[in-house]
Amino acid sequence: LLLALLLRLLPVLATRSQEIVPPWPLPMDRDGLGYASYAENLWRGNGYVEDTGDRSHRGPGYPLLIAATFLLGGHQFLLLRVVQALLGTLACWLLYRLARAGWGEEAGRWAAMISAVYPPFIFYSPQVLNSTLYMALVVAALLATAWAAEGALARTLAAGAMLGSAALTAGTILGAAPALALWLGWRRRCLLAPLLMALGTVAVLSPWIVRNWRVHHAFVLLDTNSGGVLYLGNPNFGMWTDPGAPDALDAVKRDTDYLKLDEAGKDRLLRGLAFRWMREHPGAFVKVWASKFLHGWSPVPDRKRWPLVLASLLTYGVLLALGLAGAVRAFRQGTSLGWLLVLYLVAISMTHAVFLIAQRHRVPLFDPALVVLAAVPRRRA
Repeated sequence: LLLALLLRLLPVLATRSQEIVPPWPLPMDRDGLGYASYAENLWRGNGYVEDTGDRSHRGPGYPLLIAATFLLGGHQFLLLRVVQALLGTLACWLLYRLARAGWGEEAGRWAAMISAVYPPFIFYSPQVLNSTLYMALVVAALLATAWAAEGALARTLAAGAMLGSAALTAGTILGAAPALALWLGWRRRCLLAPLLMALGTVAVLSPWIVRNWRVHHAFVLLDTNSGGVLYLGNPNFGMWTDPGAPDALDAVKRDTDYLKLDEAGKDRLLRGLAFRWMREHPGAFVKVWASKFLHGWSPVPDRKRWPLVLASLLTYGVLLALGLAGAVRAFRQGTSLGWLLVLYLVAISMTHAVFLIAQRHRVPLFDPALVVLAAVPRRRA
């Protein structure tokens, strides 16, 4: 764990405290500017609003963390990056506990070591992106679900609460919720456990849903961005794969009242148009979904320059191979935790592909489960 912390603190030394986007050689997503905008307005007492005027475009989990560091340390990102180094180290410890719960102490140590030195985990740790917080919450949700199988009421509610907390950071985790609930019901041999887990999730999400109703006078589960992402990932998918392709959103703006709608109205419109396209073009939808599903698992990065391809193959490519081999060993051993992790990975990758998979989204969602599976021993402890 000390090694994990040191490796995550070292990049902080190469980053100025006021920088949102670190000076790394890789082009970074500008989502950090949006997260920082929400956090700065919270810190200044302006409420949860982006500089663009959007009030729910992003879930509140990560902006709240940034705002808390502003409150404690002023308007700078050094404290945030130190906190994220601690969160990344915490995720390594949680992965250790998860692997140990299924396969013993040796597996736990291997999971901790792999996660401590895994380059993508280290790379995203100092970024002003939700990846590190999200990963820690996703792993906590998986561990809490595994513990809930022991039958304690508090643990079952806690599993749901951790799932809800992760969803407030990024909603994609909800795609795996049915699989986690199904596994828990199977392990407990009762329907009450999944219902209690759902209750814990709803309890965490409810204050945010109520707030959104008051702000938008409409039901907004997590954010007002999901409709746009669903539209971009389906009828507008050509623009994602080819920046030179025509933007289907231009026609929406021209032929509908899109520009007159508020952010919740735009979200509903784009979601409705995306679902209508799926119904009217089922073959194209399946083709696009399959392309996104394979892209999400591919070890070849979005930008296919050979140094990036080589780096991805030597990091994620190796982890993917080790994780798949570990999944086979887990099945042969008949471990219930192995089933949990595989069900989770299948569910999250299938549902995520309905929307849009950027490969950086894979790091907090797929890679932690692959780390645990890679640590599965040849013989069960």
